[in-house]
Amino acid sequence: MSSDIEIKEDEFSNLSIEVKASSVEIEIEGVPRGEWSDGTALLGVSFNLKDKEDRKAIKNLIWHLQHQLEIHKENEE
Repeated sequence: MSSDIEIKEDEFSNLSIEVKASSVEIEIEGVPRGEWSDGTALLGVSFNLKDKEDRKAIKNLIWHLQHQLEIHKENEE
């Protein structure tokens, strides 16, 4: 079981999520590949659904996104 979900695409980048049976991967494609001081580039993150800390991180991300949506929804009304 796997699904690719386009989140947002604009002229500079493409944000997508790939949901697999055992992981969730968030990727950003098309952005300039800036490097950190240690030479690594941050282009995406993978969450292992079998890992307790990774599941906690996903829940935390969802909570913060929902919270921001609620705040901005209240400001629209």
